[in-house]
Amino acid sequence: MFIVAWTVLRGEGSPEDRWITTHNRREAEEEAERLKLDADVYCWSIAQIVDSSEPQHVEG
Repeated sequence: MFIVAWTVLRGEGSPEDRWITTHNRREAEEEAERLKLDADVYCWSIAQIVDSSEPQHVEG
């Protein structure tokens, strides 16, 4: 599993953090490519999930 996280900035409002999980790196990279096209996205990252308190977020 991978997590894609990003921060959205809109005008004078507070930054908004968002995230999604994907089943593999390819899906995560595709999502990051979509984020690059959004002018409101301030920054983004991709990370592999290696452990989690939520079992559905760890590959079995």
